[in-house]
Amino acid sequence: MAKKVSTWNELKKVREAILEIEGVGAVKLRGITERERLKATQDSTKREFDREAKEHKDVLDTDEFGYKLIIAGWVSPKIPGETFEQKIESLKDIGFAILQKIAIRINELSGISMEDISDLKNFSGPA
Repeated sequence: MAKKVSTWNELKKVREAILEIEGVGAVKLRGITERERLKATQDSTKREFDREAKEHKDVLDTDEFGYKLIIAGWVSPKIPGETFEQKIESLKDIGFAILQKIAIRINELSGISMEDISDLKNFSGPA
C-alpha cells in the first residue's frame, strides 16, 4: 500500500493557526505533511518480540508519536531544548490534556481525521 508523500508545494500550503494556551500564551501551529507523519510513525515504531505468537511485531509508541507530531507542528514560540528529549521535558510542563488539544489541532490543520489516524495505526501494526 503506497502512501502519498507531500511535495514542497504542498508543504508551503500547509494551514496555520494561533492557539491560545493557558499559562503559555499564543502558540502558532501548522499542519504536518504526509512525509512528516510517515517519518514520525517510523521513528516511533519499535520491533518487539511477541512470545505468544513467537514472532516480531511492529508496535507504535503512541506517546512518542504524539510528541513528534507536536514538535513538528509547533511553529512559535520555539520549544525550549536542542534535542528531542529536552523538547519533551519542556512540553511536559504544559500538561497532558493541553498537549492532546494541541495534537488534535495539528491534525485538523493537516486535514487528517481520527479515522485516518486509526487507519495509520492499523497500517503500522498494533498499538
